Amino acid sequence: MKNVFLTLFSLAIIFFSACSKVDTTSIPNNSTSPSGAFTAIKSGTINSQNGSATSGTIEVGVDAANNYLLHLKSDFKSDFGTGAVTLILSKTGAYNSATDSLISLVSTNGDQYYKISANSFSSFDYFIVYCYAAKESFGVAALKTATSTTPVGNLTVQRTGTFINQNGSPATSGTVQIGLDAAGAQWLKFGADFVTETTSGAAIVALSKNATYSDNTVISVGAMNKKGEQYYKVSTPVGNEYTEIIIWCAAAKIAFGHAPLK
Repeated sequence: MKNVFLTLFSLAIIFFSACSKVDTTSIPNNSTSPSGAFTAIKSGTINSQNGSATSGTIEVGVDAANNYLLHLKSDFKSDFGTGAVTLILSKTGAYNSATDSLISLVSTNGDQYYKISANSFSSFDYFIVYCYAAKESFGVAALKTATSTTPVGNLTVQRTGTFINQNGSPATSGTVQIGLDAAGAQWLKFGADFVTETTSGAAIVALSKNATYSDNTVISVGAMNKKGEQYYKVSTPVGNEYTEIIIWCAAAKIAFGHAPLK
């Protein structure tokens, strides 16, 4: 039994030593901070692989300046003694250097953000924490479209709107309400008649001060991933200065539709 333990211990040392010898100068370091509020559009839970204690939650989305970001939430942790742990967006969940996007080195646990390109944002459905020298994955997460939640009790409606289709998108129409729930939180409620384009995976619900989307006049509320009745919580309640609800396609940088609030 002692010999078995020593053998496993030796293999672990060899594995992590090999990983630590990689030349990391070719791997980018894209650590950054969001500009204003960050809106998650896809998210996933990291599953540990190959004996690494890697876990946590990953999100991809946009900030208030429409920058595309990868967000490791506060529960993220991994093994950093190797010095070569890398963040990757992947098409399949198994790293392929020919098709996948190498995002950044990572060296700490906890909450952090990384810049990604518009192409990386829209093209990949998996996230990998990768030991670049040993060619081993420390953890993988399937990225799914973020979903809305539900208000507490009944919604007291403050204003309503009807969507107007824009930019030749598939028909965007239906009704939306903004109001307060029983706990005093503000929500958007889309009616059962609401329809829009949802296949792009990059549609964002935004409150705006006018009918034109602008980084300086909108608050991103959430990711739009389905038709029909649904709720989106407004993180900081707003007043009548926000006059429109806009469905914004982050990838194409066009509005699918807008609803004047009355």
